[in-house]
Amino acid sequence: MAINLANKYSDKIAQHFAQTSFIKGMTSNEYDFVGVKSLKIYTLATVAMNDYNRNASANRYGEPSEIQDTFQELVMKRDRSFVGVIDKGNDAEQMGVKNAMRWLRIQMDEKVTPESDKYAFSQFIMNAGKVAAIEEALDKDNVVGHLAKAMAYLDDKGVPYVGRTIYINTSTYSMLRQAPEFIGVDKLGEKALSKGVVGEFMGAKVVRVPNAYLANGTYFLITYKESVMFPWKISDTKLHEDPPGINGAQIEGRFNYDAFVLGAKADGVYVGADAAYALNAPEITCSAPGTSDMVISCEDAQTILYTIDGSDPRYSPDVLTYSGAVSTADWAGDVTVKAVGYKQGKQTSDVTEVTYTVG
Repeated sequence: MAINLANKYSDKIAQHFAQTSFIKGMTSNEYDFVGVKSLKIYTLATVAMNDYNRNASANRYGEPSEIQDTFQELVMKRDRSFVGVIDKGNDAEQMGVKNAMRWLRIQMDEKVTPESDKYAFSQFIMNAGKVAAIEEALDKDNVVGHLAKAMAYLDDKGVPYVGRTIYINTSTYSMLRQAPEFIGVDKLGEKALSKGVVGEFMGAKVVRVPNAYLANGTYFLITYKESVMFPWKISDTKLHEDPPGINGAQIEGRFNYDAFVLGAKADGVYVGADAAYALNAPEITCSAPGTSDMVISCEDAQTILYTIDGSDPRYSPDVLTYSGAVSTADWAGDVTVKAVGYKQGKQTSDVTEVTYTVG
């Protein structure tokens, strides 16, 4: 006999998960993966502004051109599970401390939620629109300046003020609390709120997370809510009472989820990290486009991704993996090449862009 906990306790489990996760509720819910494994998100390209020509015989608004578009395909990859058994004899002899619901809450707190949050942070960091390599050692005297610089970057990119969240690790937060400007900066840390929120900085929520949650030398991560996604397609738990071969309860759980940065809004994701973890931007060279090969190099990178259609290789469906010199014999007109480097344990490199004119 099986009891589906997702039906019997769904409200309590979902509410508890949302309360303990640092990320739940801080991401976009504009798109729905229910019934599908992947989504294609289309972004329409804009066109240039013109001076209206009232004396022209035609095309007074300017030369018309077809509106172009790009798309990013998001594929759900994480499909995780667990199973635990509570023997009826052990439960009886341990005064019922292994109650199924109590154990499930511990499993969610200590395994499911931390693992999924760490994964989401790793995806946001790896696919951030901007990674700022911080050369100087971060301390109480400069941490405020680096956070302010990051917020100014978002401002300049047109990222809305409302919906920003600053995630800082415990070490960075301890420096921030010692900063001379601490009291005067939006009363940051005046009181601790739920889900790790410790205050505000320049209008953004500040969330303190354990050091282990922000990988690859990350001091802080800033996300705009509509720039990131943390969708859950399956969040299912079941209790089987006395299944074959077991006198007691068997508790199972399955969680199908993923985390994404939306390429069209990637400027809303900013990472401040130790420069020791930075990769240099790739170098793209081609002496005679159309007749000579193109070569891409990125010092210390394990993988180099590139595109030849001007799309961002971090999010493009037409991305290619560099494995050696690329022939340009079939190139024509203007060809825009973009490349980015990756290495396990390092921050993603900046994107290098080069445009070649062939013919």
